Amino acid sequence: MRSRTVMVSLVSEQAIPNVMAALLVEPRPEVVVCILPEDRDEPTATDEEYRRVCEGIRRAFDTLAEDPEGDIDVRVQSRGPVSPYDFSAVKEKCREVREEYAGQGYTVVYNVTGGTKLMAQAALDDAREGGCRAVYIDTEFRNLVEVTPEAKKSGFVEERLRPLDVPHYLTAYGLGQEEVRGDRTVREKFKRAAGQLVGRPEQGVAVVQFVVGEDGRKGETCEVPLAGLKPDERDLLEKVADRLGDGARISPGGEVLALDVDQDLHAFWWGRRWLEWYVFSVLEKLAEDSGNRLRYNRPWCDVRFRWDTDHAREVMKHLLTIENDEGRPIPLPLNELDVTAVRGGRLLVCECKTGKLALRSEHFYKLSVVGRRLGTFADKVFVTDVAGLADPSCPDNSVRRQAVRALTLDVVVVGLEELPVLGKILAEPNRRLRMQKSQFGLR
Repeated sequence: MRSRTVMVSLVSEQAIPNVMAALLVEPRPEVVVCILPEDRDEPTATDEEYRRVCEGIRRAFDTLAEDPEGDIDVRVQSRGPVSPYDFSAVKEKCREVREEYAGQGYTVVYNVTGGTKLMAQAALDDAREGGCRAVYIDTEFRNLVEVTPEAKKSGFVEERLRPLDVPHYLTAYGLGQEEVRGDRTVREKFKRAAGQLVGRPEQGVAVVQFVVGEDGRKGETCEVPLAGLKPDERDLLEKVADRLGDGARISPGGEVLALDVDQDLHAFWWGRRWLEWYVFSVLEKLAEDSGNRLRYNRPWCDVRFRWDTDHAREVMKHLLTIENDEGRPIPLPLNELDVTAVRGGRLLVCECKTGKLALRSEHFYKLSVVGRRLGTFADKVFVTDVAGLADPSCPDNSVRRQAVRALTLDVVVVGLEELPVLGKILAEPNRRLRMQKSQFGLR
């Protein structure tokens, strides 16, 4: 029989670390009790921001419990409000919760990842008096750290965080998943075609650049002269065209590939959807590679979500104008994730842009804002087919300037030259970010 455990969690601005702590600690708690800070302007009321965080934690566990193959059943409760800067009040609230559950036969463990430093000190003081364990999450390395004199790390257990996926992130931060864009059959077609490009990345990048340089107009036939391609590139182009459908024909002399540009074919090549599915296929290969120390869950492509508009106003009031001159609210445009995945409880968000307008600053700001909205420790990667973006010695000052702008926002940049090694970059995005900042003189 599993030991009955309750986790007392200090709540701050991030929901996912509280979810991660309950998943990593052993034995897994049956109950998580969130200690909520009071509102600074109205001390008798709970701070609305932290109440939303608690609701996000509750929703995340509710959706995790819906998995018929899982065994996660965690109830979330809340206590408070308490002044986050009143040591005695925080300690007294912790003591009340500890004695309440200890009296019911529960083992009590404290999670001090969130809250103010003073709240953490008060909780640790009560944990010592009650002989209870205390832990916190190292969010960068996703270790559960036992708070002892030697700060003992329990070691990262990937499988315990594997159930945590993209929908749980959206739920935890008050965002409802609306849809995955596009017809399932078309998406599968794009996935197979991009998989061919990823399978031979060096030739794949050359093929893409060659084809999109042609004038492919929807409803017409685009003739691609194969003489401009190497034999292995020609072979790859034929395979990609075959995966995209019946709109590809080789001329009798084998000199021209004729592409009947239907809607799907146009969307993949000239609508620039190839890059999103290229990134998706790279992540899918990483997800299937059991040799990785950390494996991604299945990636998601073109995810649209609903904003909690009231919350969004507070989070983004300094970043976006969400009311027009007449004071009427306008729709928030940042509601789509190009490619995203979770591994070991950490979120990866990729923004994919191609063509002349790829390096507009708004793309970096969008990625930064959405990443921040989905957790301060989300990995953010900007992927493009623009040459020289990740090269600190790029002769094009405008490209180099935009790279610095992205890196300043903690966004990894991937240009044309890096596409063949995209898998290595996405395998360790944090390491790549540190390296790029150093190369561009930002550290």
